[in-house]
Amino acid sequence: QQCLQHIEKLQAHLTLVQTKKTQLENLQPVDSNLELLQEQLDYHNLLMCELEETVTRDLRAAEKFLEDIHLDHDEPLLKNLETDCKDLQTSLGDMTDVCASGVKTLSSIIEMEQFKVKSTHREFLATLDRLSGRIQENAVILET
Repeated sequence: QQCLQHIEKLQAHLTLVQTKKTQLENLQPVDSNLELLQEQLDYHNLLMCELEETVTRDLRAAEKFLEDIHLDHDEPLLKNLETDCKDLQTSLGDMTDVCASGVKTLSSIIEMEQFKVKSTHREFLATLDRLSGRIQENAVILET
């Protein structure tokens, strides 16, 4: 009975991890919109934390169950549970890699976009200084 519960949990996690991995692989960074890029970055980080925490907890519980069980490990259910543990570890690792890659990519894009914003800000300040100087010159001319 416990073995079946562990198998069901792990298979549900496996399906979820594979689905989220596919979603992340298909998620393209939004060009030059810092707010949306930050939301995507937050989503990657949150997803990685949430899945790692819950999946790892249930995976460890299943592994502990396998260690503590005093039945023959050739039993079909136990073999299924062992296989599910290995498959889930592999899929979680793959999803974590995809997540980490997305975080790295998004962080780089955000950094580039922030640099562009800072450069544009400096250009606007320089233009503002020039315009302010011209206004002061014109004010002096008008006063005379």
